[in-house]
Amino acid sequence: MAGINKDNFSLMFEAFIKVTSTGRYLFKLESDGMSELHFNGRKIIDKNNISINLKTGLTNFRKEKESSAQFMIANQMYKIKVRYSHSYHYFWEENVNAFLKIFWS
Repeated sequence: MAGINKDNFSLMFEAFIKVTSTGRYLFKLESDGMSELHFNGRKIIDKNNISINLKTGLTNFRKEKESSAQFMIANQMYKIKVRYSHSYHYFWEENVNAFLKIFWS
């Protein structure tokens, strides 16, 4: 996007989802930076996975998947909110491509 620095940015978005069948649904979040997923106002995934190299002082995010199962009722609206922060100085190398993936099933 024009005007947004590709290596240092944060984003937040909100949306509503509705399922057609009542049951448990698994939400997964994968990112290379700090990220979190809120479900109906509750933080259900908090990916603040930072490792620090004590010799160099550099930090690095572990690229891990986080997941959480939530019970949802058919035809009811549920609010989700996602926050994500990417900054190249968190990584061992500069110009690492940012990524954020959200899955639910």
